[in-house]
Amino acid sequence: MSNEPGKIFVGGISWDTKKEGLKAYFEKFGAVKDAIVMTDPITEKPRGFGFVTFEDPSMVDSVCEQEHILDSKKIDPKAATARPAPMATNSRVKKVFIGGIAQGTQSEDLKQYFSQYGNVTEVDMKHDKGTNRMRGTVTGMRS
Repeated sequence: MSNEPGKIFVGGISWDTKKEGLKAYFEKFGAVKDAIVMTDPITEKPRGFGFVTFEDPSMVDSVCEQEHILDSKKIDPKAATARPAPMATNSRVKKVFIGGIAQGTQSEDLKQYFSQYGNVTEVDMKHDKGTNRMRGTVTGMRS
């Protein structure tokens, strides 16, 4: 989600609320640029929340300060905030999960092996109680 000015998150909407109804409700407070009701990508059923973007970003604060009822349900609008960007796939720092490590393998063994692919900065090994085997991660910089 972008950090778009004038955008609000609307939680607690009814499963019966449609995009048109959400937009029409919030148009009482100002011109709406866009409205969306989020749906499950597989079932296409509503997920109980959506987003509304106002033409005038100053509307966000006044709308969020009020109580709202839409389709007989109290809804909870809040100023939308952007999700943190995922780590870039072309990043030079990589972390690799290693499962089923043989008994007796030491962290130094993993470090030595994975050094052929780049500079290893950290090796973290743990005992998996479920499988009774070692697992871990190797973190490093790509060459």
